Amino acid sequence: MIESVIRWANQVRYRNPYGKPHAIDVKANGLPRIPKYLGKRANETAAAIAAHPGNDFDKLKLIYDYLDEYNDFVATFSVCKKGCNHCCKIDVDVTKVEALYIERFTGKTMHRKRKRSQGHRTACPLLGADGTCSVYEYRPFNCRTFHALDDPDLCAKPGVNHLVYGASSSPQQVDCYAQMNEIRKALNQTGERKDIRDYFGK
Repeated sequence: MIESVIRWANQVRYRNPYGKPHAIDVKANGLPRIPKYLGKRANETAAAIAAHPGNDFDKLKLIYDYLDEYNDFVATFSVCKKGCNHCCKIDVDVTKVEALYIERFTGKTMHRKRKRSQGHRTACPLLGADGTCSVYEYRPFNCRTFHALDDPDLCAKPGVNHLVYGASSSPQQVDCYAQMNEIRKALNQTGERKDIRDYFGK
């Protein structure tokens, strides 16, 4: 019963003829068009951030709130699901303001003097023992905008090309993500960026 209601809601909200997540064959049918209201909401979010008198954490939360809304749409065609964490073993570029945000709201201690590193194959230090993100509500931008479209196991194979959404190799230009990313970078006034392991690894 609940599943049929979800399918109906997806059909109405996203004009998704399949009516359920993961049913779109992206190779054969392409991706659904981004709903116009999400573009409008992106502009509203950008305007709200520009006018916001609060601190950078408040503004970052506005970006994340928008991405959560956008990702409700992405969930109708992405194959990502809770407990799938292959992508948590690749490099994750994080701005300093995002690392400070995680520290502030999760109590995780952030390292401030480590140099930037690359080419990681180990699990993210914020990945819990149960295979889920221990800071999911506060996870950084790049974790929120990387979605697999074919076989999620391919995320575990470095150098293997596969269909993803939100990254530079996405088959569809995601202007809304790009718009939010520019704001995210502007909030990071020091310009410092490192891998998430450099901030939170042991």
